[in-house]
Amino acid sequence: SHIGDEYCATRIEDRIKEAAGSETPWQFAYALRGGWRQTRHVLNAARDFNECDLLLTSIAARQLASLDAGCTMQQLNSDAQRLGHDGSWTKTALLRLESQRVILVGDTIRCLHLRSAAAIVELSLDSKAPSEAKKLIQILQDILRAPDVPLRGVCWLLNEIRSYRATILTEDIKNQLLKRCLNAHTHLERRDACFLLERLLGWRDMSAA
Repeated sequence: SHIGDEYCATRIEDRIKEAAGSETPWQFAYALRGGWRQTRHVLNAARDFNECDLLLTSIAARQLASLDAGCTMQQLNSDAQRLGHDGSWTKTALLRLESQRVILVGDTIRCLHLRSAAAIVELSLDSKAPSEAKKLIQILQDILRAPDVPLRGVCWLLNEIRSYRATILTEDIKNQLLKRCLNAHTHLERRDACFLLERLLGWRDMSAA
């Protein structure tokens, strides 16, 4: 229903081109049919299995922040501790998510598609009770504080947390990001710094001005 030539629709040629980069036939089919539109169902199913949805959201957030590179087992174990779980929970949750064809496990761990990662982060935060959302917010803050996360990745992640930006972007995180922007050296770093500064300026609390 989202394929066509009308306004805000996706051309079938563009969707085919996007799907063509898939590594397996089922990934091709997933991208072709826009599988990320089933994200709410995926999250609900993962939540029913010992809070696997929390780990899935962590994977999605790190995929966005890493510019689609994915995350490592070490990073996920660290996130599991934030969530109140141990390494055995991480392994069990990953096996469950992989068996459901929700993630890809290789050199790094990723969601099936970058659009899936974006939808997972947005919907997961919106569907959580305040106490559950607090755990995810701490993980997102850890990611934003990490000095090795590219500035462009920060932008990608911030785009998906609009409804929680006031809570997630604490003063220390904003100050750290501003320092990184001001210390950008290469042309690409300065370009990405400008994009990030634009977002941070657009999210100022005008009531405090």
